[in-house]
Amino acid sequence: MNNALLISLNIGILLSIGFSIIVIFYLILNHIKYGTKFISILFISIIFIVGILFQIILFFSSEFFFTELINRILFKFVIVIEAISLLIVSIAFSLLRQYGKIPMYSLLLFIFIFSLLIGTLISENSVLVQVLLDSSIKYSFNNATKIISLTYSALIIIFIIHNIRIIKTITPLKKFINGLIIYSIILFFSIILFLIYIITEILEVIFAFLFILWFLIIITGIIIIVKPRMFLSFTNKIYFIHIYHKTGILLYSYKFKKSLETIGESKVWGNILIGLNHILSEFTNKKDQIDVLKTKNADIYVNYNNKYGFAVLVLTNHKNSYIENCVNILTKEFKEYYEDELLDLQDINKIINVSEFKEAKKIIEKSFSLYL
Repeated sequence: MNNALLISLNIGILLSIGFSIIVIFYLILNHIKYGTKFISILFISIIFIVGILFQIILFFSSEFFFTELINRILFKFVIVIEAISLLIVSIAFSLLRQYGKIPMYSLLLFIFIFSLLIGTLISENSVLVQVLLDSSIKYSFNNATKIISLTYSALIIIFIIHNIRIIKTITPLKKFINGLIIYSIILFFSIILFLIYIITEILEVIFAFLFILWFLIIITGIIIIVKPRMFLSFTNKIYFIHIYHKTGILLYSYKFKKSLETIGESKVWGNILIGLNHILSEFTNKKDQIDVLKTKNADIYVNYNNKYGFAVLVLTNHKNSYIENCVNILTKEFKEYYEDELLDLQDINKIINVSEFKEAKKIIEKSFSLYL
C-alpha cells in the first residue's frame, strides 16, 4: 500500500476520533439543550459507536496482524458495530417522524436479522484473514455473511427512505427536508460502500468508505451542535397553554397555530375541559396533586402554584422533560411578573379583570420559543 495513503488514513482516523470526542464532551456538558435525556444519550451513542469505537477496531484490525484468531474476532466486531450503528440511526429517523414512537414491527425485524448475522459470525469460516506480500491485511467472508449483510443494509435503507417520505408530508420546512435528503444520500453511500467491501473483498473500497464516513461524522457532529432540539421541534407539538385562577377563571389563553393540523378543534376543547375540572378538584387537595392527565388525543400537563392560586395547563401530543422545564420557567416568570395582582386575587370577593394579564403572551412566547 502507498505510504502516503496509509499516513493520510491514519491521520484522518485520529482527527475523526478527536472530533468525535469533542462532540461527546459538548453533549455531556450541554445535555440540557437537547430537551430529554433520551435524545442526548441517542446522540452520544451514535457518535461514540461510529466515530470512536468503530474506527478504533477497524484501525487495529486493518493495520496490525496479531494472530489469525484475534484479527478475525476484531473484524467480526467491526461488522457487528456497523450493524448496531445502522439500527440506532434508523431509530433516530423514526423519532424525527414522530417523537416517542418507535415502530416495533420494523425494530423486531431488524433485531431478528441482526441475530442471524451474529449467529453467522459465530461460525469459524464466516470471516477469514490473510497477510498479503505487501504486508497489507485482507479479509474474506462466506456467502451467509454477505447475504445477511446485504439483506440487513437493504432493509435499513428502505426503512429510512420510508421515514423521509412521511416526514416530507408532515413538515412544510423545505430546507430541512432537502438537508435531510442530502444527509441520507451520504449515509446510503457509506452503507453501500461497506457492503461492496463485504461482497467484493476489495481492499481499496474500505478506504473509500472511511473518507465518506469521516465526512458523515463531521456533518452529524455539526448538526448535533447547531440543531440540539430538532427532534422536539419537528415532532413534539403544543396545542394550547391556558393559565387558570383557582376559582376556574381563565386568566390567559395561548393557541399554537402551527400545531393544530393533527388534532380536531372539538377534541382540543374536550381535553381542556377535562384538564380544567381536574385543576379545580386538585386545588382542594394540595398534598397529592396529579400533574399529568393522559387522554386518547393528547397529554395534559399542569403546573400548580398553590401560594398564588393559579395553574398553568399545557395541552401537548407528548409530555416530556423539556416541556416540563419550559412550564416551570413560565410559572416562575408569570408569578414574578404578576405577583401583586395574584396576591390581590387571594380575596375571593374581588372581581378578576383578565385584561390585566395580557402581557402573559410575551412570557409564554419567551418560554416556548422552540414551538413557535
